[in-house]
Amino acid sequence: MLAQKMGTPVNFLTAGATSGAATAPIKQFQGEYAPVANLTTLDVNVRSSIQADIALMANYTTNNWGFDLGYNFWTRSCEKISLPDRPTSKCCPNLCTMEKDTWALKGDAAVFGFMADDSASLSINAPVALSATQCGATIHKGTNADADVVNCTGVDRLQNCGVDNAQFAFGDGVALVHAPFLTEASDQIKTSLEPLFINCCDINFQRTKGISQKVFANVNYTWDFEGWDPYFGIGGSVEFAGHSSDENCASTTPDCSAPCTNSCNLVDCSDNCLKCSISEWKVWLKGGIQFN
Repeated sequence: MLAQKMGTPVNFLTAGATSGAATAPIKQFQGEYAPVANLTTLDVNVRSSIQADIALMANYTTNNWGFDLGYNFWTRSCEKISLPDRPTSKCCPNLCTMEKDTWALKGDAAVFGFMADDSASLSINAPVALSATQCGATIHKGTNADADVVNCTGVDRLQNCGVDNAQFAFGDGVALVHAPFLTEASDQIKTSLEPLFINCCDINFQRTKGISQKVFANVNYTWDFEGWDPYFGIGGSVEFAGHSSDENCASTTPDCSAPCTNSCNLVDCSDNCLKCSISEWKVWLKGGIQFN
């Protein structure tokens, strides 16, 4: 997914129902893109308060035979994530302090409009950067292509019908259209008034925890020869572990307009801590020689 950089000053751009009622948005596209993955790749400290690995085994030996039966319990408590420069934080501090309210999801939004006529400062067809953002864009599609958006079909998609807080865009008081050499009012493009940004609290710092239980058994036989004792054994184990997913969280529609005042790891969506362990089984053969 692509993010677009927003900033000031806002040059020539206003938005509203009419030119006379239009006002300038708080920020405007600055001509820079970045993958969202780059913006959310961060150095973090991860720690767990408790980790335990307990094993119990019973052995019975008779003549040349040996029998083992055991149980293993492993667990790790939920991780706590913090930044290296703020190790006392038990969750996620604001990772975007220096660039707060700077980046926004682009989706399939057009980020430039074009002058439909000459103005005092700009000529016809001159490009003007917009403030169009798409809070609800996903890796699969943008909101201009969202069938659930009312009146967002056909050519309307080229006019940013699905952007956040959509209003008609004007450049230096003149209507902006979605492509050069268009002059009709029906071709006017829309922009966001106001744009919605992505910040620290929009990042899902997905913590994990784990628990598993294993049972194992082994049988071995040792031959008793003078000076050397070959042996052979066979065994196996079965490990049972719990796991979970955050599908319920993933299906929740994000509210990009909500202020970033809450902790990132709120107690919701299965406590926001995935069970992450492996269920597996094993069979082994072993053999060797002991020299006396």
